[in-house]
Amino acid sequence: MVEVDPRCAGGLPISPAAGADPVGQDLRALPGLPVEPDRLRYVPGVTTVRSFVEHRGTVRP
Repeated sequence: MVEVDPRCAGGLPISPAAGADPVGQDLRALPGLPVEPDRLRYVPGVTTVRSFVEHRGTVRP
């Protein structure tokens, strides 16, 4: 059995926010193009915050 899960990891958005492009470099490598190490450098100290909020309300007929 083989499972394919094409979703990106939940932490992936922080990479571009910090200046790195891992997805672009993966796509370059697929057809055999060289990976550009400078495109994988990042700025230290970038953080993200997530908030999961549950909203409740009353449904009126």
